[in-house]
Amino acid sequence: MPRYLILGQSQVTANALNVWLNLLGEQELNDKDSRRIVWDREGVPAIDAYETLVQQIESAAKGKDLTMPVNEVIVLVDSVRPSELNAVSEGGGWNNLLAMLILSFPEICWHFGVFAGPRGEYESSREAIPDTILFPDLSHSLSALLPRIQRDPLLDPTGLRQWVRRKTADVIQRIGNDVTPPVRLLRAAAIDDERDYARYHGYTAYRFGCRVDAVTKWSLMQKLFSFSQSKKSHGYWLLLEDMSLNFSDRPANIHLLQLKTYRDEQDKEQGRTKHCPQLDSYDPSVETSAHRVIVTTGPTQTDKYVINDNKAYLRDKAEGDGAIIFKPAGGMFDLWKEARLLKRREGSQRHGNVAGFGWPLPPTDVNSPKKAGHGSPGKLLLIAETLICRAEGMMKDTRSVSQAIQGAVLATDALELTGGRTPTTALQALRIKHEFEVLAECQFSGVEYHLTTEPRIREINLEVRAICLNFHEKQREYAALNAKMHVLSRLIQIFRQYGQFDEELLCMNRVRHLQNSLWMRQKPGRYLVWPFLRYTEFLIGSFGVFVIMIAGWIVLLTSLYWLSFHTGVDPPNHIPSLIDAAEAAITSFFSIGDPIYNSDELKWSDPGFYYAVISIAVVSGFVHLGIFVSHLYAMLSRK
Repeated sequence: MPRYLILGQSQVTANALNVWLNLLGEQELNDKDSRRIVWDREGVPAIDAYETLVQQIESAAKGKDLTMPVNEVIVLVDSVRPSELNAVSEGGGWNNLLAMLILSFPEICWHFGVFAGPRGEYESSREAIPDTILFPDLSHSLSALLPRIQRDPLLDPTGLRQWVRRKTADVIQRIGNDVTPPVRLLRAAAIDDERDYARYHGYTAYRFGCRVDAVTKWSLMQKLFSFSQSKKSHGYWLLLEDMSLNFSDRPANIHLLQLKTYRDEQDKEQGRTKHCPQLDSYDPSVETSAHRVIVTTGPTQTDKYVINDNKAYLRDKAEGDGAIIFKPAGGMFDLWKEARLLKRREGSQRHGNVAGFGWPLPPTDVNSPKKAGHGSPGKLLLIAETLICRAEGMMKDTRSVSQAIQGAVLATDALELTGGRTPTTALQALRIKHEFEVLAECQFSGVEYHLTTEPRIREINLEVRAICLNFHEKQREYAALNAKMHVLSRLIQIFRQYGQFDEELLCMNRVRHLQNSLWMRQKPGRYLVWPFLRYTEFLIGSFGVFVIMIAGWIVLLTSLYWLSFHTGVDPPNHIPSLIDAAEAAITSFFSIGDPIYNSDELKWSDPGFYYAVISIAVVSGFVHLGIFVSHLYAMLSRK
């Protein structure tokens, strides 16, 4: 059930908003109700006002389990001026407070009574977006509540948070700073009758730079993909759709399994295109997605032919690409890879980013005239700290995929608002973000047991390196090593908790490398053992590599033994001596002692060289077998 809050500037406007609650069939909020918040304290410093309102909203919005529910809290606001909706205005004021609150509570639905001033702005041409950007007033007006079709606000489907970010960026640039949070220019839709899948797939698109509609109801799907008055495009760059859509509110006589229109046994037209005409991939004027990806559990005896028909339909897509991938995927990176999106685009540092999403931000030019002071703008930093505090408060109580996704969004937004320019806070947000993402992957039964982890480690390296550029040049490398080790160590704990041994081992190997690097940096003399440390890391990185290296040592020792003795026959008989050398290499390596061989004619040409070979065999055998036993014990004790 939705939980309504009133946020007004006077008792009069709060009473007016109460009338809307009556229209919605809800009970009015009296003056003493904590859900009725009236802010009429002029002259209160902006920061104090923000912190007070955050506490009041948190207290009023939390449910019985003391958590902030997603898509259930609706705040009715008396008025807003979109052109002043930025989070860093020096003068403060009502619209500045609203902007800060909107960024601080991404899971809340915001609806405004009165819109004042212009609601559009012009900008230079960018890929896949129109020249004119309008404030999403139709989605956030009070009248939008009447149809009772609510869009999940967590992944910013309407662009409200993007609007605030863009207005904030304009102000930041005017005051002489280049630390502007990135904006999401492209839109995506994650369509699935299972809420966890919709939010999980939707967040994957969100983290790589899309604003996402998580569609879990037939009513919302109809609203988004059916023509209202004019024939126009749905506007989504990416569609992630489940094939078998059995929405709880879908009428029984509507079938959506097949993408194209067909006639059923009663000679009635069916199919996804029939009921959602904006999903007609044969018509490039309405279905303009660059990528349409159908995610399914795979063919059964009854619908195998349907998958083939849908594959053929997507191959003939008039614009963009179409594909079918099968559940379960091995995590977020594997899903993005299967959708053919995990690639590096021109102008982007991070693999998988969509066009126009500039994260991580490029390093600041210290000689730039826009360089003003150190770190992120103060109010953005305050919002980021609020988001981090809220996310950390959720960590211990996260027991579902939806909660993990909620925490990941809070941390992701906090990280992006810092721009990476306040490195300590940014690194804290980065750690929490990856913790929640891994929690979502580990807790979700719809994800493959073996998770794709290497791309995540590479991404952590990239983002940490970008953030640590804001440390002093003498401390950058040291700070980056510590930060990467901190993030990966927390991921190891999560992988261990959920029995993800291979993923834990991969992270442990990387942490071991970082730890050895830090240990050597403390005292330069320790670099003398650099070859041994790196060789040990290489050995235990993979069991297959370990076996290959032992075989390589046996071959090497065989060659050395063969050179150290001969059979006494003139001319020498090389084949028997080679067999004896292999026997000596194997026995000395694995017994960690003198070689054992059965030839009575065997003599050595150089006793000093012969004993040197024995010493090498004993030491190498001792080292390798010791590492092997400890590594094997670690594997068996955790599996």
